[in-house]
Amino acid sequence: MVKTLITQWDKVEQVLAGILVTGAFILTFMEVIARFVFSYSFYWAKEYIIFFVIWSTFLGASQVLKKSQHIRLSVFVDLLPKRGRQFFDWLNIGLGLIFSVALMISGYNLVADAFVKGVTTTSLAKTPLWIPYMIMPIAGSLFSIRFIELLFFKQSVKEKL
Repeated sequence: MVKTLITQWDKVEQVLAGILVTGAFILTFMEVIARFVFSYSFYWAKEYIIFFVIWSTFLGASQVLKKSQHIRLSVFVDLLPKRGRQFFDWLNIGLGLIFSVALMISGYNLVADAFVKGVTTTSLAKTPLWIPYMIMPIAGSLFSIRFIELLFFKQSVKEKL
């Protein structure tokens, strides 16, 4: 049941990241054509391209974390015996979980603060900043789920040993 839910969420995450990257590409393409062919610029395009890329990066990072393909400094860890490698894998998961929870909490505070104060972007679009900031608590939650998944299912830990 839990694995089915995780599998379904993986697909949703991948599709959302793909849609956001595609959206950023399309907006970039439209902006380039508009500027160079029609001497016109969409005042909001650059802002949304940045937001789309940031959101897709965090969603993609969750997928990378799930597959344990993130950058790791393992030169010295790989020289250790099996128990030493296991210790550092567990330490990595524990520290990652702490970081993820901190990201989730500080992200929530950032979103709440921007929402309460009504902060918007400085561009003409006047996008409420709590909307793009939402990726912080979302990413913290996703990373926490991924680390908990690693903690209980230990897929990446078993594969590396």
